Amino acid sequence: MKILTVTHLSTLYGANRSLLNLIQGTKGTLDWIVICRGYKYENPSLKSELKEMGVKCYNIPYRLDVHARSSKLIKTKAFFVLEFIYNFIIASMIAVFAILNRVKIIHSNSSCMCLGAYISFIIRKPHVWHFREFLYDDYRLEYNFGVKYLRYWANKSFKIIAISKAIHQACIVDRNISANTTILYNGVVHEKDVTTVSLVKMKPPVRLLIMGVLDETKNQIDAIKAVDLLISEGYEIVLNVAGGKSGPYFNFLEDYVYSRNLQDSVVFTGYIPSPRKLFEESDIVLVCSKNEGMGRVTLESMAFGTPVIGYDAAGTSELINHMENGLLYLGDFESLADKILMLIKDPSLYHSLLIGGQKSILTKYTVEKYAENFLSNLPRRGD
Repeated sequence: MKILTVTHLSTLYGANRSLLNLIQGTKGTLDWIVICRGYKYENPSLKSELKEMGVKCYNIPYRLDVHARSSKLIKTKAFFVLEFIYNFIIASMIAVFAILNRVKIIHSNSSCMCLGAYISFIIRKPHVWHFREFLYDDYRLEYNFGVKYLRYWANKSFKIIAISKAIHQACIVDRNISANTTILYNGVVHEKDVTTVSLVKMKPPVRLLIMGVLDETKNQIDAIKAVDLLISEGYEIVLNVAGGKSGPYFNFLEDYVYSRNLQDSVVFTGYIPSPRKLFEESDIVLVCSKNEGMGRVTLESMAFGTPVIGYDAAGTSELINHMENGLLYLGDFESLADKILMLIKDPSLYHSLLIGGQKSILTKYTVEKYAENFLSNLPRRGD
C-alpha cells in the first residue's frame, strides 16, 4: 500500500529520525514516498538516508504554517495569506502526483504544517497526522491563522498520533480537537541493535553529553553551569554539546564558556547526524529541556547503554522512572549537578540504571513495536 508523507525539514533532527525508524519498520508493508520541505541552502541529510534505503524522496520548497511570535504581524498577516495560496497550489500539484502514483494514505510528520491535510482534502484519501511538538513551549512558534484554523484541518484527519501524553493533552485536548486520536511513543532502535549492558566503572574525566538544537528551550546552559560547578569542586569532567553551531543562543553559550575559562571542558561538537558512537562514548547523558514533546535523546541514551538525567517535566517525565531507568531533577543547575554526583559516587546505582534503561527500550520503544502499533492505526484496505 502506497503512503505519501510530508515532513517539515530536510535534516536529521528528532522528528525525521523517528520518521526514518518508522519507514524502516514498515517498509515491507508500506511503499513510502517522502515530500521534504527542501531548500538549496539546507542540509539534505534526510534525502541522502532515504536514497540509501531505496525510498522515493522529493524536495519541494513549501511554506510552514507557523511563525515566531516576534514576527511583525502588521507586515506578515497579508504574507500569511500569500503563503496559504502558494501552499495550496503546491498541494494541488502533489495531489495530481499522488493520484497518478495510486497513493492510498497521506501522512504528515509534524504539526507545524497543513500541507498534508490539503493534499488529503483534494484527493479524498485518509490523512494520518503525527503531532510531535508543543510548538510555542518548545520552539516559540504559533500558527499563522490561529488554533481554530489548525482545529478545522485536524478534525478532517482519519487519525492523529500524539507522541506522548503531554502532547496529547496540550495539543489535542486543550485545543478542543475532536478527531480520532491515539498516543504512540516513538521507537528508536531495532531490538538487535540495543547495546548490551556491561559493568562499567567511570574514570576521570567523566564524559557528559547533551544533544539537540542549540536553543534556549533546550536549556543547554544548565548543563554547562552544572559542569562549571562540579569542576570548581575538583571533579574532572568533559561535556560534549552536540548541535548546530550557529545562532544567537550558540553565541551566548560560547561566550559563557570563554568567560568561565571552560573551553577545555565544554566541547561544541556541531551537528552529528549519526550520534550512536557519541552516546556509547559518554558516561552520562543530560536532557535539560523543560518542554520535551517526548524526548528521543532520552530513549536513545537508554538504548545505547548510557544513563540519562532528565528534567522532570512534559514528555521526559513519562519516559524516566526515577531511580529505575534514569534520574529526574527539578530546579536549576545545582540540582542537576547533585544528580550527576549521585551517579559518579554510586557505581551500583549507575549499573542498575543501565539495566533498567535497556529493559524499558526492549519493552516499549523498539522500532518493531513502533511499526506494529503504527500499522494498527492505519485505515484497512477498503475503508
